[in-house]
Amino acid sequence: MIEIHGDGGKGANWTQGCVALRNDDMDLLFKYASKGTPVTIIGSTLTLEEFFSSSEK
Repeated sequence: MIEIHGDGGKGANWTQGCVALRNDDMDLLFKYASKGTPVTIIGSTLTLEEFFSSSEK
């Protein structure tokens, strides 16, 4: 199972396939999505803050 969780930004591949976000990015993600929200993982050069601020316009 692939999960999104905190404690990311360690600069190493330690998640065994999960998406590890920095804890402050997890806080931002929970502002916009709740448990059970469907997620599609795509590549992006934007930070979460940049992505969410650009989608609010």
